[in-house]
Amino acid sequence: MTSVVLVAKYDEAARKGEVEDWTSNDDIGAGFAGEVLSAAEYYRVEDRYVDFVRSLAMSCGVTEFVIRAAMVTKALPPWVPSLRSGVVVDLRTAMELVRRMLRIGDFSCVLCHDELSVSVETDFYLAVQADHAKLAGSAQRFDLHLYPADGWSWFELEDDAAVLGKLDHHRFLDHVRLSRGADEPIVLLERWANGPGGQRWHLVRGRDSLDWVMELPPGVALAALPDVRIRWVPRRGVVSEIGAELGDDEPVVVVARPQAEVGSVLEAVVLSGGAYQAEDADLPPGGELGWFAYPDISGAAGHSLAGVTSERNGEVDALWDTDLTLIR
Repeated sequence: MTSVVLVAKYDEAARKGEVEDWTSNDDIGAGFAGEVLSAAEYYRVEDRYVDFVRSLAMSCGVTEFVIRAAMVTKALPPWVPSLRSGVVVDLRTAMELVRRMLRIGDFSCVLCHDELSVSVETDFYLAVQADHAKLAGSAQRFDLHLYPADGWSWFELEDDAAVLGKLDHHRFLDHVRLSRGADEPIVLLERWANGPGGQRWHLVRGRDSLDWVMELPPGVALAALPDVRIRWVPRRGVVSEIGAELGDDEPVVVVARPQAEVGSVLEAVVLSGGAYQAEDADLPPGGELGWFAYPDISGAAGHSLAGVTSERNGEVDALWDTDLTLIR
């Protein structure tokens, strides 16, 4: 494999900002270099990008990709596959993912194969790693430009980074049972991708079943957080109480009361910028809401209270750090 290059519609003048050019579908209707970007023109260029990736994949003999380093910002439509590291998608699905990342950007991931890796980056760039001759040929065919991406790495791991180990299910469950009491529920964080759309918060009480932990698919990071205490207050007072107790700009998790039909799963909203300027529509439903400061997760990793679910052969394919940030 060669080094990563950036692929884009921009010529050198547009890339340097000497000529105005659009960078996303949000620019439809705006004027650039004396012309208004129409929806038809946007879709024409979007098709060039998708056709370029498809052509390059076929040239490299690639028929499927492995998903890596997924980021999900919100709930996704049913056709989108589970964006966990290690999930394999066919070429058709991969092209649909590329198109959605270009057009909407509610998730991102790296599509990986030994012969070709590709991701959608900001400002309508692709980052691509493939045989340079094949890459250059496909780019020329679809009138796209190549630019060096010096030092680019999708999966950079700092030298002092602490990596999350394999989840020992039985030890984990024993520690969770010991950490909670009949009247002291415990909060668990399940994460399969980076971003608020790639996680679920659970509230587990003394007699609640933990069978679902054993059924989690591989590549999921799970952490028990016994130090978290949810404070329940009337809805109308939750924002003011957070501001008084925590400050306006500290990240906070706001949750609704768990419903019996969804088991331990909490309907949760993470206010990453704090409760400052949070509107009622930003909060979960319900007349009573709970809140807690976004926890320091790294401490759980050293007490058998966090880990990554493994494949059937016992191997861990996904790479997470101890803050439950997905690396690869």
